[in-house]
Amino acid sequence: MPALRDLIPQGIQAILPGSLLPAPGSAEQAEIDKIRFRQIRTIAVRNPYAVYLWRKAQSQKTDELKREYLRAYYLTMCDEMRKLEPRLKGMIDGFEAGYVGRSSPTGQRPTIPGRDIPRYNAIELAPSQH
Repeated sequence: MPALRDLIPQGIQAILPGSLLPAPGSAEQAEIDKIRFRQIRTIAVRNPYAVYLWRKAQSQKTDELKREYLRAYYLTMCDEMRKLEPRLKGMIDGFEAGYVGRSSPTGQRPTIPGRDIPRYNAIELAPSQH
């Protein structure tokens, strides 16, 4: 009976899956980063100053003041997140840009109050008078 040959040559160590740390650009690392991002976001939301700004924003009577407090809230929260995990700066910057931009007045489009719609439609449909 012939001798069975070993499929792994001598001197080479087999690498078992899961024994390696995930590569920085891998899907596995991206999932770990998302989990860590959620963890530090939860910690940052509980920051007493961030809680104060959130409550202050919710109690404002005008949209402008509410947006101003929300911008301060998100900036404070993201600063805290960067302190906790500097490695995730790119994710935090994207999060910050999205939320601060959402509470920015430059992204707001003017609207027509409901009571003015008939008048607006009449102006649009009227022949121009040149």
